[in-house]
Amino acid sequence: MSVPFRVSLQRFFFGELVYTEHEGLQAFQHRFLISVSLSAVVFMLALIAIYWKTSRHADFFPFVATSWAVCALAYVGLWQWLRLHPRRLQLGSLLTAGIYWVNLCIPGYMLPPDPLLPMWTTLLIVGVFMMAGRTWGWVATALGIASSYLLLSRVDLTPFPNAILTLWAASLGSAVLGHIYVARFNYFFSRMAYYNERLQWLSTRDSLTGTLNAAAFYDQCNAQLALCRRQGLPYAVLFVDLDHFKFVNDNYGHAAGDRVLKQVADIVQGCMRKSDLLGRVGGEEFSVFLTGTTLEESQLIAESIRTYIEGQQMTFNGRAFQVTASIGLAWASRSDPALESIHDVQQLADKAMYEAKRSGRNQVALFTPETGQRGA
Repeated sequence: MSVPFRVSLQRFFFGELVYTEHEGLQAFQHRFLISVSLSAVVFMLALIAIYWKTSRHADFFPFVATSWAVCALAYVGLWQWLRLHPRRLQLGSLLTAGIYWVNLCIPGYMLPPDPLLPMWTTLLIVGVFMMAGRTWGWVATALGIASSYLLLSRVDLTPFPNAILTLWAASLGSAVLGHIYVARFNYFFSRMAYYNERLQWLSTRDSLTGTLNAAAFYDQCNAQLALCRRQGLPYAVLFVDLDHFKFVNDNYGHAAGDRVLKQVADIVQGCMRKSDLLGRVGGEEFSVFLTGTTLEESQLIAESIRTYIEGQQMTFNGRAFQVTASIGLAWASRSDPALESIHDVQQLADKAMYEAKRSGRNQVALFTPETGQRGA
């Protein structure tokens, strides 16, 4: 399948995407730095063309044009470095500012005296505050003030006796505004990131047990199922259904039932591996997706879950009771025909769970798609 032209163009300029959906600020900063670098190349070439048109016979032109050309090459190198190191954002920001500062001071000192040239230092100050933070922002402020004094020292300021003080005040004002802006921006962005993460958690988690909710569980299972297909890995799905759960709600109350569900979720989580997925897919129903597991390992995990649930003494308001679970196990090896989605596998586990119910409850039943065999 051919890659769309827009995607190819973005890869050419910005490199491969390495940021997650939670790293939106870093992705913006990376693209911003690359855009600044490429824009600077165009700006340098435009300056060379303009001065070649207007001042190519001046004594300063060869040195200044050469300096601009070197800076343009430096920005091209910085662009390539940013493409290869997308997470070195602070260093990239400082390199961008450093090239800008060198390009302002060295050619600027060779050009004819210009009282407006030092105003470009305020852009350096604001940019460093935004991209590199407050500490480096104040370093850039000190460099900007020193650079402006150096550039203005070549200018006859008799008609403008307060020019240096005015420029320094403007630089300090830009620094103060940059400091305040960055401080508030960091605060609000961290709060926004926290609430976005919280919303993401709430949208994918069951509020009672903290496990994945049904929609998130099935989405993540489909991704794992696709991975198993590509790599030829076996997998299994456990369908855990609590026996006579209505009896618990009717005799001990719904608060007791909620506590049971939380404890069962903890038990199942404790029997799983870190790579496995757990979701609450019904009122008293849980489902587990096991990646890269043999049939024997799957049966061992399922039996461990059943045993721990049976052996856990539940208490509520001083009253003790026990619950049990019927577990359906659907397992597929790498040689089994590929199932379309997690719902197909879940149906097999559901059939096995009902077989466990019919056989007396509180047991594990197996269903394999290859043979259609059910068994305890």
